[in-house]
Amino acid sequence: RVDSVDREIAQAMKKAGCFLVKVGYESGSDELLKSMKKGAKATTAQAKEATKHFKEAGIQIHGTFVFGMPGETVETIKKTINFAKELDLDFVQFSIAQPYPGTEFYKYLEDKGYLHFKDWADYLDDCGCIKPIFEYPNLSMKEMEHWIRQAYKEYYLRPHYILKALKQRITNWNLMKTSFRSAKSLIQYIRA
Repeated sequence: RVDSVDREIAQAMKKAGCFLVKVGYESGSDELLKSMKKGAKATTAQAKEATKHFKEAGIQIHGTFVFGMPGETVETIKKTINFAKELDLDFVQFSIAQPYPGTEFYKYLEDKGYLHFKDWADYLDDCGCIKPIFEYPNLSMKEMEHWIRQAYKEYYLRPHYILKALKQRITNWNLMKTSFRSAKSLIQYIRA
């Protein structure tokens, strides 16, 4: 969590051998972060601060972001994509919120009539990727699927990111090998 790290913790993690962290940034909208009950300190400002601490310590960052929480709009999705680009992380993951039966999110969608769930197979697309099983009056399932693909395009196809990634991989053969597989999967996903 972005509100659980400071400079000393990041430095201690690096000293202990940590080289990569996975951080749940979730959104570039402070309003959505509040509605997700991330806590008072889990803000975009705190996210920037945590990112700075990890980068200064020399720890790579895999950031995760989610689309589709209550209150999400095309504008907040764009804000999240731009926020991810501003953070300039080493790796990102964009996904669609998944309402599992028994959760508060599932109940909210069910009560509002936004849920479109008939079978567990509805949760995944033909490639095995998570797909939306709900939509809002102002944000359809198709739009969410479009914006997930758009987010990956906008993030990973930036010249700045490509150059940075090449520099990282030239010095790390294992990362280079896994990156080829990841890049192939990403391109297939984006083109689908």
